[in-house]
Amino acid sequence: MVKGKVIKEISNQKSIIQSFDPIRVCAYVRVSPDHDKQLSSFNSQSEFYNRRFIGNPQYIFIGLFSDAGISGAKKQRPGFQKMLTKSREGKVDLIYTKSISRFARNTLMLLEIVRELRDIGVGIVFEEENIHTLRSEGELMLSILASIAEEERKSVRSNVKWGLIKKYLRGEVMVDTARLLGYEKDKSGKLVIVPK
Repeated sequence: MVKGKVIKEISNQKSIIQSFDPIRVCAYVRVSPDHDKQLSSFNSQSEFYNRRFIGNPQYIFIGLFSDAGISGAKKQRPGFQKMLTKSREGKVDLIYTKSISRFARNTLMLLEIVRELRDIGVGIVFEEENIHTLRSEGELMLSILASIAEEERKSVRSNVKWGLIKKYLRGEVMVDTARLLGYEKDKSGKLVIVPK
C-alpha cells in the first residue's frame, strides 16, 4: 500500500459491457411469375435467410414472408400484408429483403410504407443496395433507387408490349396451350385441334 492512498476494489461493480436484447427480425422474399429460374432464386433466398437468422443469438427470427408471381407494384400481396401486420402489431424490429425491386416497384407506395414503418420504429434493410431505412441517408438513396426500379419496370412492360404488337402484325399468335383445352401446338408452333 502506498502511503496515504487507498486502492479501491472494483470487482463488485457492474460490468461495463451492456447486454442487448435480440432484434426481432423477419425477411421478405418476392419472385416474379413462376419460372424454374425464379423458383431457384426463391429457394436460395429462403435458405439464406433461414440460415442467417435461425439459431443466431443476436436475433429472434419472426419468420420468412414471401410472394411468388405477384407484381411488386401491387400492395395487396398476401405475404407482404402479413409482414406489415406483424410489424404494425409491434412484433418486428427489422425487415431484411434482397433489394428494393423485390420489396416494391412503385416509388410512392415504397416511400409510404418505409415512412410508416420507420415512424413505428421498424427498419428495412435492402441488402443489394446496402440501405438501412433507420439511418439518415437511407430515405434519399431509397427515393433515387426506387424511382430507377419503377422506370425499369415501365420500360420492361413497354418492351414486352411492343414485342407482342410486332408479333401480331407478323401474324404470329402467342397462345398458352397448357391452359387451352382441346388444342396443342405442332412442331412448327401452330395451333392444332387435339383429336378426342
